[in-house]
Amino acid sequence: MTRSAGAILVAMALVACSGSTTDTAPTGVEAPPATTVEPTAATTESATDMSTVEGQGPEAATDARSITVGGMGSEYGAPTRTIVDIGVNARRPSVAEASAAVSGAGAALVAALEDAGVPATGIQTSGFWINPYFDQMNYQLIAGYEASIDYNVVIADVGSVGGILGQVIQAGGDSVRASGIRFEVDPAGLMDVAREEAWADVEARAQATADLTGEPLGVVLDVHEKVLMTSPQGMMQGGEGDAAAFDVPVSPGVAGVIVLLTVTYAIGE
Repeated sequence: MTRSAGAILVAMALVACSGSTTDTAPTGVEAPPATTVEPTAATTESATDMSTVEGQGPEAATDARSITVGGMGSEYGAPTRTIVDIGVNARRPSVAEASAAVSGAGAALVAALEDAGVPATGIQTSGFWINPYFDQMNYQLIAGYEASIDYNVVIADVGSVGGILGQVIQAGGDSVRASGIRFEVDPAGLMDVAREEAWADVEARAQATADLTGEPLGVVLDVHEKVLMTSPQGMMQGGEGDAAAFDVPVSPGVAGVIVLLTVTYAIGE
């Protein structure tokens, strides 16, 4: 063998050894798994939220770290209007008789409301139905027909509700059926107070959370608001048509506004 041929064989041996070292792991030793970094839920959410912030695009949001906290504020006051669910009901042997009876009672009820100062715009028909009712001894035998007309009545003067209901019950007599009463409040002034309270609650929670992470609290990235109206509710019963003038005892209580805020902050430098 010549000297040049020997050198060529040595070079080929080195290349073969090098390839086996690179491509094959030592026997009995497992290669470490590849490390994959997934964005956390907070990072993913902040990326979405920041895209809506003026002057910042999704590219800037992708690497942001954030925290999301919630807060609540509420404010209550005297109700400013009342909504009454009231109607008339009649049972007669035929559909025509039941319809005529309930129509007459409904007209009397509406007239009593208007006489008491409720405007026509505050009286809305909410339901009308006619159904057969059956003999108690034979449920396949129709004994007659029952008709009803229901109204939603808005009364702006909360203090006059009891007297108005007394007049309506007298006018409608035994046909009157009342199913509910609820009170509402004008949210204009209450909402501002509730929102400020909710924001103070959010800031306190966000700062406390940031302190736990050891990172400084940054700018607001996203805000979501939800407003709830509270409305105390009561029940009423029908009265006798020949009863003396009376007021239905009504207690308005208080109604209010609840503001729920969800705010996302950036954290860190």
